[in-house]
This record gives sequence, structure tokens and C-alpha cells, in this order.
Amino acid sequence: MIRILFSLLLALSTVGAVTYYAYFPYESDSVLTAWLIKRYKDPGALFAGIEKGRKASVPPALQINTTSSPYRRSSRFTAFESAKRRLGISDSCTQKLVKVSRLLEMAPWRKQQFPEYLELERKIHDALPEDPGPHDLSEAFSIIDDYCKENDR
Repeated sequence: MIRILFSLLLALSTVGAVTYYAYFPYESDSVLTAWLIKRYKDPGALFAGIEKGRKASVPPALQINTTSSPYRRSSRFTAFESAKRRLGISDSCTQKLVKVSRLLEMAPWRKQQFPEYLELERKIHDALPEDPGPHDLSEAFSIIDDYCKENDR
């Protein structure tokens, strides 16, 4: 009953909200990028998954970490870094998250050397929905917010 009520409230509060799409199941870099969009660009944003390998039928500006997205991984930058640069964001929290995204996305073989990054990744993935959405991803975003607060001391 509570879940149905929450879904109804979410649906009512998001009428007209923009939905961004990322490959599903979500990768850490895509979730961090979605968090950046939600916190700094579009507070009402929703996020939905698209099957890997499928071409998204939405404008590239609404895609995260897909081949045509402006927020995508390249050989030099993670999707998170691309979004951070494109949106002109620079603060202590996002600087810390750049290190996290680079390690998780571009040097996964080194994850074991950074247990705090592994723990953050695990917590984020445990909080993600099991279906492709649309969702607000607020539970995962709260974990990222908490990480920034804990590491801002």
C-alpha cells in the first residue's frame, strides 16, 4: 500500500518532468552523471534505462553515457567528467567524485586499493531500481550526497 501511494505521489509530482536515459542496468558513472544533472541542472529530472545496444529514440541531450550523448565517456574522460565540464560545475564534492568515477570507470582493476570507493559503488548499486524506470533515483542520490558530506570534513 505504501509503495502504491509513493508511486502515485511520484507520478503526480513529476508531471512535465524531463526524463534522461542511460543504459540499463545502470553503471556507476551513469548514476554519478544523473546525480550531477539532478543536483545542478534539472532538479525535477527523472531517469530511465534503455537496453544496452539499443539506439535511444530521444534527443542526445536527454541521454547519459550513450554513443550520441553529450555526457559520455571518452578515452580521456568519464561521463561524469564530461557532464561536469559541460555544465561548468566545480566544487569540492564534484572534485572528489571525479576521482571516484575515474577509478570505477577507467581503472576498475585498481578498485581493491580503494575500499571506500568500492563501498560507495556497492551502496549506490544496492539502492538502484531493478526495472528500467522512469525513476527519480533519490535513494542512490542520497548515498552520493552523504558521501560528499562525510568526505567534506
